[in-house]
Amino acid sequence: MDLIARILSHLPNVAKPQMAFLLAMFAALFTFQGKANRVNLHRYGAPPPRTQYRQQKKDFDFLAFNLAVLADQDVQGGAKLAVMDATFLKKSGKHTYGLGWFYNGCHSRAERGLEFSVLGLVDPNENTAYAIDARQSPAQREEGKSLLDYALEQLQEVRPKLPETVSYGLFDGAYAKHDFIHGVRALDLHAISKLRKDAAMRHLYTGPRRPGPGAPRKYDGKVVYDDLSRWESLGEVEAGIELHTLVAWHDTIKLKLRVVMASKVVDDTRKYVLLFSTDTGLDGQTIYSWYKSRFQIEFVFRDGKQHLGLVDGQMRDKKALSYHVNLCLAAVNLLRLQERARGNKVISIASIKRRKYNELLMERMFSMLGITPDAPEIQPHLEALRDFGRMAA
Repeated sequence: MDLIARILSHLPNVAKPQMAFLLAMFAALFTFQGKANRVNLHRYGAPPPRTQYRQQKKDFDFLAFNLAVLADQDVQGGAKLAVMDATFLKKSGKHTYGLGWFYNGCHSRAERGLEFSVLGLVDPNENTAYAIDARQSPAQREEGKSLLDYALEQLQEVRPKLPETVSYGLFDGAYAKHDFIHGVRALDLHAISKLRKDAAMRHLYTGPRRPGPGAPRKYDGKVVYDDLSRWESLGEVEAGIELHTLVAWHDTIKLKLRVVMASKVVDDTRKYVLLFSTDTGLDGQTIYSWYKSRFQIEFVFRDGKQHLGLVDGQMRDKKALSYHVNLCLAAVNLLRLQERARGNKVISIASIKRRKYNELLMERMFSMLGITPDAPEIQPHLEALRDFGRMAA
């Protein structure tokens, strides 16, 4: 909690009541059991539900808070990659803002609920993601605008505030569209993403220029995926997984791309995925490794939903929903950073919460019984009590 208090004290326009509120909310999120609604959080030390409702109506810059926390913990220096993905929140009710039909990746279909577009930072050395900004996707969109247009607007607004070390963005295959990729390049970011298996691409012509008038030849045939004779082999990157790469022109995105094919033989059939980077000078193994690290943002969503009440908030208005989601994602960051500072490479949010709950229960019991934890007969057992019920990641 000292880290949170220190960061909040240095942020502009954060009054003491708001600071006290946030400290109490984070403490409750770290220890609560059950659902993270206003009533239940109050049972674990959060302010009363009415106070929570009033505070969630106020503005708070979670982006600045998260970036300040990462800078304080020396994470920004290793954060070379931005990552963007959307998370689906199951929600019902007639008056919930933004309620609509969105794609739920868990069930591979569109379902009724909410969607939040989340931007994060990835440290490829530690292979860990941290969410820094979450914005709700609108159910009713302006004419001619897609969800990718709103995601690009979010990226455009946040880009000037990202660390200088960030020069690449990680996106799943849904973002590999012409306008979005060109929008990313306009922000001085290179995109790393995934292509369709039947992507229409052409080899670049590298031979001598033909004599006579006319434009020089640009292309040298269609890229095929069942004949790898024109691909450069990078060997096995993992057991059974081979990499091949080439630089080709993508007919739809209309850019030269460094394409990486990761293939594996399954039941005598070669299965493959196509990854790409707009930086044609980036080597194929790095593209493969960095794209794999994109999945770390999914673990942030998982921990937020399973352990920190991301889907439990009973809010209906736009501001309160955004406040709750950003608060829960910030709590995931803080718990991960706390374990990182303790030198733990395997992080289990469930175990961290169990330990914090045990500490809260012990503090309450000692207080009610008039026992001091410094007593010699208690000291040898404190650590075992704190770790009671913990589990491995």
